[in-house]
Amino acid sequence: MIASAAVDGFDPWSQNMQFDSFSTWLQMGGHGGYVFAAYGIAFAVLVYQGLAPLRKRRALRRRLMASLEGER
Repeated sequence: MIASAAVDGFDPWSQNMQFDSFSTWLQMGGHGGYVFAAYGIAFAVLVYQGLAPLRKRRALRRRLMASLEGER
């Protein structure tokens, strides 16, 4: 049996969030600063998590090459 998305007349796919303007959407009822700050911090952490291993690998490679050149 396939369950219907509409339960008791409520269909979540038909509900549209509507804002009066783009600036109203950005403000998000006064919480826009917190929302977008959270998104920005999360994005920065994800970028850092992606780039940190690459930087450490590059530094390790430089140290290994320097130690190998020092043995010659």
